[in-house]
Amino acid sequence: KYFAYGEDVYFCWRARIKGYKVIGNKNAVYLHYGSATNAPKSYFVRINAERNRLTNLLIFFKTKTLLKIFPLFIFELSIKSIYSIIFYPKLFSAPFLAIWWNMFNLKFLIENRKLIQKERKVKDKELIELMSYKIFPEHILPKIAKALNSLVRIYCKITGIKTYDLN
Repeated sequence: KYFAYGEDVYFCWRARIKGYKVIGNKNAVYLHYGSATNAPKSYFVRINAERNRLTNLLIFFKTKTLLKIFPLFIFELSIKSIYSIIFYPKLFSAPFLAIWWNMFNLKFLIENRKLIQKERKVKDKELIELMSYKIFPEHILPKIAKALNSLVRIYCKITGIKTYDLN
């Protein structure tokens, strides 16, 4: 069900859940030739990226963690939707279709969630420590993104979500 977008996160989180060490390299360079499916501002990209991101959250994290991070997902989705209405109206419905897809593929979600939770050797904390609290890209509308990320940072501190850049 992962055609494109988010499969790299799935792979790394799955390895980490199983107890393997996942190492990041800030100096690594990734070259991708022939990105035919990754057209800028593409509806296809947006719907698949959002769908797989939500799928990853739902299958990897325990319920307690989901309850903490889901408000961030909704906050980000709301801001992205406002941004889409203003700058890319054709992309507005993509995140909602991504949610719809997850709702109608509950069997897939439940089966994968059970499998992943059964394989679990590490706590959610170890996945979250691989993430950043900066959920809004700061190269797009930098002042607004920084302000939004500051709100996310405060939320993470209050709820005890400890990302790599908050430790």
